[in-house]
Amino acid sequence: MLPLFLATCSIVIGLGMVVPLLPFYAVSFGASATDVAWLFAIYSGCQFLVAPLWGRLSDRVGRKPVLLLCFAGTAISYVWFAYAGSLAEMYLSRALAGSMAAFLVAGQAWVADTTAPERRARGMGMLGAAFGIGFVIGPAIGAIAVGAEHPDFRTPILFSAGASVLAFVIAAVAIREPARHVAREGDIADAAVHMLSMPLLALLLGIYFAGYFVFVGMESMLALWAKAALALGPRDVGMLMAFAGVCMVIVQGGLLGRLAARFGEARLIVIGVAVTLAGMLAVPMTGSWAMMLGPMALLAVGQSLTNPNIQSLVSRLAPPAWKGGVLGAAQGAASIGRITGPLWAGLVYVQAGHDWPFYGGAILLVPVLIAAIQAGRMARARAAATVTAD
Repeated sequence: MLPLFLATCSIVIGLGMVVPLLPFYAVSFGASATDVAWLFAIYSGCQFLVAPLWGRLSDRVGRKPVLLLCFAGTAISYVWFAYAGSLAEMYLSRALAGSMAAFLVAGQAWVADTTAPERRARGMGMLGAAFGIGFVIGPAIGAIAVGAEHPDFRTPILFSAGASVLAFVIAAVAIREPARHVAREGDIADAAVHMLSMPLLALLLGIYFAGYFVFVGMESMLALWAKAALALGPRDVGMLMAFAGVCMVIVQGGLLGRLAARFGEARLIVIGVAVTLAGMLAVPMTGSWAMMLGPMALLAVGQSLTNPNIQSLVSRLAPPAWKGGVLGAAQGAASIGRITGPLWAGLVYVQAGHDWPFYGGAILLVPVLIAAIQAGRMARARAAATVTAD
C-alpha cells in the first residue's frame, strides 16, 4: 500500500502545483474568464468520459499497466502544457491530462484487489490522505517556484512533469500487479437508476452534485477574482490554496472520525454545507491576502465535512450488491458537477461581475442546505425504524 500512496501523493503534488497557476498562465495567452472556465471543464470532462474505459482496461490488462500509462501520459501533458504556444495548445494539453487522470480509478481497483473487505476503507482512506497531502505541498511548491514580480509559469509546470515521472518510477519499481481482480459490483448506469429509486440516496446524490458544482466553479474563478479584487498574483493564490489544504488535512486526518462518531454523518453534512455557504459569502467581503485566510478556512472545512460524510452515508445505505456501483454513480455526479460548475461560474463572472461566482454560489447553496436538513431527517427516521425492527 505504501508505494501506491507515495506514487499517488507525488502525482497529486504535481496537480496541486498547476491548479493555482493555471488561470494566470492562461491570461498570459490572452484568455478570458470563459476560456479559463473551459480549461477547468475540459480536464474534468475528459476524465469523466475516459475513466470507465480505463477501468475496463485495468480489468483486462491489469492495474499496474494502467497506472504506468496514466503517470507517463500525465508527465507528457505537463511538458506540452509548459511549452504551449497558443491557447488552443493549452486546451489540447489539458484534454490529454484529463484523459490520463484515471490513476485514481486504477488505484482504487488495486486497493480493492489487495485488501480484505474489513480493511478496504482504511486503504481508500490512505488514497484520500495522499490527495490531502498533495494539495498542501503542491500549491506551496508552485507558489515558490513561480516567483513574484515576473512569474515563471514554465518552471513549476515542469516540476509537475517531474513529479509525474517520479510517480511512474515508484509504480514501476515498487507496485506489484495483484494476483486477482475483484469484480465490480454492478454497472454504474444501472446503479444510478437504482439509486434514484431510493429517495434518501437520490437526495444525497443531488447534494453531492450541487456541492461540487458550486465549489469547483468558485475554485476555477478564485485566481481571477483575487487578481481583480485584491491585485494578488500566482504566488499569493498558491499559498492560499496550500493553507486551505492544511485545513482539509487537519479536519479529514484528525477530527472527522471523532466528529462523525459524536454527531453522525447526516448532521455533519448539514454543518458542512452551512460552513461552505458562509465561506462563499465571506470571500467577496475581504480586502487583503490576510483577510482571505478566514474564508479559505471556511471553504476547506465545509468541503471536508460534507463530501466524506456523503460518501460514508451512501456506502452504508446502498444495498451490498449495489455498493460499488452506487458509489461509482455518486462519483459520476461529482464529475458532472466539476464539468458544469466552472462553465457556470465563468459565465456569471463575465456577465454579472467578479464577485458573483461567490454570491451566486451562496444563493445556490440555500436549497442545498434545505435538502441536507431533509436528508438528515430521513436518515434519522430510517435509523429509528431499523432499531424498532430489530
